[in-house]
Amino acid sequence: MNILQIALRAIPVTLRWLLMAPWLLVGAARLLPRLPPPLLRRTRCPRGHEVRLHGVWQCACGALFAGHAFQDCPVCGQAAGWTSCDCGLAVRRGP
Repeated sequence: MNILQIALRAIPVTLRWLLMAPWLLVGAARLLPRLPPPLLRRTRCPRGHEVRLHGVWQCACGALFAGHAFQDCPVCGQAAGWTSCDCGLAVRRGP
């Protein structure tokens, strides 16, 4: 095979990737807000304040634990459905 034949065979593959790349990027961008809560470090309350999701938290059972706000409690196994912002508004778990 000469170089021209190799180049002609690569054109359809290259065109396919060039046409698919924008769609793949759009799909990845749509998935980003839907990351599981333990992967998110911060979120925003309804008023736009930044809320940190990693730290020391108190479960409804009374246990204190360090980690993500929405992870399962190491004592009772329950996960919080919401946490509060400094302004007092609730921040929900997940989308």
